[in-house]
Amino acid sequence: MKLLFFFIPLISLTISSNAQVIQERVQNQVKILKQAKIDTFLIYTLTCNGRIPAIDSCSSEDPQYLFWIQNGNPFVQEFDYCTNQSLLALDSINPISFYLANKIKIDKEKVKPPTYIKSKNDTFSLVINHDCFNEICFQIQNKILLKKVSEYNLNFEKFDSGQKNIYYNYNQSTKLKELIDIINNSLSKVDKK
Repeated sequence: MKLLFFFIPLISLTISSNAQVIQERVQNQVKILKQAKIDTFLIYTLTCNGRIPAIDSCSSEDPQYLFWIQNGNPFVQEFDYCTNQSLLALDSINPISFYLANKIKIDKEKVKPPTYIKSKNDTFSLVINHDCFNEICFQIQNKILLKKVSEYNLNFEKFDSGQKNIYYNYNQSTKLKELIDIINNSLSKVDKK
């Protein structure tokens, strides 16, 4: 039993240090790019609560993706625990340009939890423990904004009772949802490479 109490903290320290390694690599690349006079970045990761730790250390943490624009050309680079993938040039539809064009709206938007109307003055909202989150960090000059969007809240349409999520259409029509779709479209190109 004493061994169990010893190994649980050790495993959690190991897992959190992997995330720090990936984050450190991303921030080192940001520093290099800043020396080249680039000051706008988007860092994306999809994290999931409650997942079972991977046995393979290369898969033990979620990869992070760094987006930037250099000389008018958008790029993305993937970082995981074992490797830094080579950078990939993107087409004109890219997350950073979309964000900058819709910054005021995206900065204010929040995805709302699944909710239905029980009666005239009463609603029911659903909250879950295990979920995946789109984490988007915008770094523009010296300002940082972090958006964390629940996949469950974003895509939940109907309750088991047949009640419709009153926020489904709102969540689906946000610029934040559109940004996530553009990011995922860009990342599908990274996966193909």
